[in-house]
Amino acid sequence: MKALEGFTILLALVGVIPRIEGCIRVPPGVTAAKSPVDDNYVLSVNGNTQSYVPGQRYNVSLSAFSGLSFISFMLALDLESGDGDGDANALGTWEIADLAETRFSPRCPNLVENTNTNVKTRVDVFWVAPSSPGQGCILLRATVMQHRDVWFMDDGFLTKRMCEEEVDDIDTQPSIVDPCCACDEAKYELTFEGKWSRHTHPKDFPANSWRTRFSDIIGASHTLDYRFWQYGELASEGLREVAEHGSTRTLESELKDQSEHIRTIIKARGIAYPNVTGKTFAVFRVDSNHHLISLVSMVDPSPDWIVGVSGLELCLPNCSWVENKVHNLYPWDAGTDSGPSYMSADQPQVPPDVVRRIKSNFPNDPRSPFYDPTGAQMKPLATLHINRRRLYEKNCESSDSEQVPPECATNSWSRWDECTTKCGPGKQYRIREFKNPALASRHRCNNALREEKNCVGHKCAGFNEETAEGGEPEVAPSPGSSDDPQCGLSDWSEWSSCTVTCGTGEMTRSRHYLNKKAKKKCQKASRARLHETKICEAMECGGDIENEGGAGEPEEEQAGGDGGGSAEKRSIFRNFESYSQHREDYIPPVCGVTPWSDFSPCMGPCGGHGKRQRIRKVWNNNQVYGVTDPNDDGQDPCRHIKLHEEVNCTNPSCDTIVPGFCYDELTDSPCRDNDVANFWYYDHVSDQCAIYWSDRCDTNRNKFKSKEECEETCRLPRHKQELQHDGIPAIDCLVSDWVSHSCNASCGDGFQLRTRRVLRTPKYGGKPCPKHLVRLDRCYQRCDDMYSISGRGFGERRHVVRAPQPEPQDECRYSEWSAWTPCTATCGDNAVRQRTRTLMNTDLSYKCKDRVRMEKCVMMPCQLTSNDDPERW
Repeated sequence: MKALEGFTILLALVGVIPRIEGCIRVPPGVTAAKSPVDDNYVLSVNGNTQSYVPGQRYNVSLSAFSGLSFISFMLALDLESGDGDGDANALGTWEIADLAETRFSPRCPNLVENTNTNVKTRVDVFWVAPSSPGQGCILLRATVMQHRDVWFMDDGFLTKRMCEEEVDDIDTQPSIVDPCCACDEAKYELTFEGKWSRHTHPKDFPANSWRTRFSDIIGASHTLDYRFWQYGELASEGLREVAEHGSTRTLESELKDQSEHIRTIIKARGIAYPNVTGKTFAVFRVDSNHHLISLVSMVDPSPDWIVGVSGLELCLPNCSWVENKVHNLYPWDAGTDSGPSYMSADQPQVPPDVVRRIKSNFPNDPRSPFYDPTGAQMKPLATLHINRRRLYEKNCESSDSEQVPPECATNSWSRWDECTTKCGPGKQYRIREFKNPALASRHRCNNALREEKNCVGHKCAGFNEETAEGGEPEVAPSPGSSDDPQCGLSDWSEWSSCTVTCGTGEMTRSRHYLNKKAKKKCQKASRARLHETKICEAMECGGDIENEGGAGEPEEEQAGGDGGGSAEKRSIFRNFESYSQHREDYIPPVCGVTPWSDFSPCMGPCGGHGKRQRIRKVWNNNQVYGVTDPNDDGQDPCRHIKLHEEVNCTNPSCDTIVPGFCYDELTDSPCRDNDVANFWYYDHVSDQCAIYWSDRCDTNRNKFKSKEECEETCRLPRHKQELQHDGIPAIDCLVSDWVSHSCNASCGDGFQLRTRRVLRTPKYGGKPCPKHLVRLDRCYQRCDDMYSISGRGFGERRHVVRAPQPEPQDECRYSEWSAWTPCTATCGDNAVRQRTRTLMNTDLSYKCKDRVRMEKCVMMPCQLTSNDDPERW
């Protein structure tokens, strides 16, 4: 029996060995082992691309550098996953470019090799990527034989990894290209086509169809680091006006205030009934710095719904521009109004929510016209067609024609910096780095790592859409421009420290006009940037939101406990806290926060280091609205949110501060010595440095050995100080009166939010603004006209009936109550809903507070679910 088993194994080996040996890529006849990696042999794909498009043909080359050569080679294909052996379609196919040098190997279907042993420095073949998508990453491998006993295989640059390119469809936006290496500029035509109609979106379509429209379209082509609206961010005032009223005036003003980030302001007329399914057009330009576009339009009628795109990329990784693109547009909720349907009455969202995508399952409210209990895919409300109309050729830096040795390989060039001048001739710079600085240093690589080019700043007087869109007229210096002596600027301060110790934060720096009196005139003319912010990366924060707390936790904390899983909750919160820091201080839905204040002035000595601070407020929405969370563990869910940030800064030099002794009067010396000399003192009355003689007993501090020293110490700093402050009255901070919001209780004790805002910031040493702009006060509502919820049955209510009484003239008069809002939960005992009404005689607003009613919703009990699912956190 054992002999039979051994014979069976031998037969299996006999069948396998030829197949294995047939694909072995060791050069025939060699006796030495494979040599260590040598970066002088490189397998590359034309264009240095890292991804492939299914079915696309690519030029693959094997090259020798540094004067070396090779006599034989093999090129093979492999799936990175190791699967798919024998499936030719999974790897693509080789195509022979030179039949005299290259042939298909008879030993392996995915192998090409040399036809002769002539000395070679380069060979080329073609690789056709697999035609069917979803094959994953493919490894192109090379074996090179330098001479009989020196050969290399797979190591270093002899393996090229190619992954399938993510091709975007009409419902998703393509990945951001950073940096955009396109040299030419491009002009595009944008077509906005409406798709919203009673046939495509029949559910609750407005009965008054004559009211349906898309508002005027407003947007811009802009830089990578700018967005005027974005998913998960609060809407600006300009976006709120577009979303609620279709007015673009404020948003257009906000865009013009960010002119340093914008190339073209995009504007197009809206489309209205009966042409809601028609088209409207706009034209814009892009360049390598401004290669993204964002735009919005209101869906009318609606509470605050918009359609649009945010940061749509038009630059391609191959340094060209998209020729044409089609993108479907779906509705977004701007988060400023809580109405659920097209015709909902105005119900301001307090506090405002972030911008969210409306889907068939969000909001989960049957009143939504897009609600579908099956969660089916929505149909688009509009479609965006973008077509390239023209390319504007620019003189770009041509790449070095010589082959760069692999040890001197560099990363791609960064984006060009902004022009050093806002108006007139200046310089632009860009940089790059070696991929392996240590290797490049050993080989003494001298590749250029910094480049500069001439530029002309065009942000002179009269910046407008036409100038932004592509007209670049030469503008002569005018009063108030950057060339005006009165508009002199101080040097930039040093960059502050990063605002975070881990994760992604910000660094800031600032400068100021030397003549503060001319600031308004100079800013109007040249729009010089006085503050700059850039992203900084600190160390990794650590932590893993999906970690179940097994490794590294004390054994007793995992096993012991109170039976309620408190140790698990603490572990999850620690992970969540670390995760939230890594997500730039994620704000849970239960927490409300105010925006960050501006950074304070640098607090510290002149010419030295100081601190800049900014703050924000936070509150728990459950406490504000009186909602009880049954899962509340007694700890504040908002405790991880950062309320205070402090960064390092550097104050300007002390040359603008006049020392106190410069105002001292000369005094006589107590003794007279025969050994006297001439000195200089500063006469602050005549603003001149005058000469006097004195001896060794002179105790005056206002004393200098030369006139130059006297002027540098006292006279020049006084002039700078007067230029900045003299004659400018201090301007105190001005805040509005407190505004009281509705009491959150409809009966009995509750809480009332009071707010005020800064109307004017302090200047020139004026009184600073108060720290507290939000206050939470207790309030009380009468219960004599409220109904209560009966506990006797599901949904039963009883009303307190009062006899009608004549309404006095000084009594509060209200509008009708609005419709009830949806319940805050779909199950459980803690769901509430509210309705509002408007005070008609506003002169009695100081005492007429009964404007909000809240009631408890009687819901079915919630279905018990597992608390171990980390996705719930």
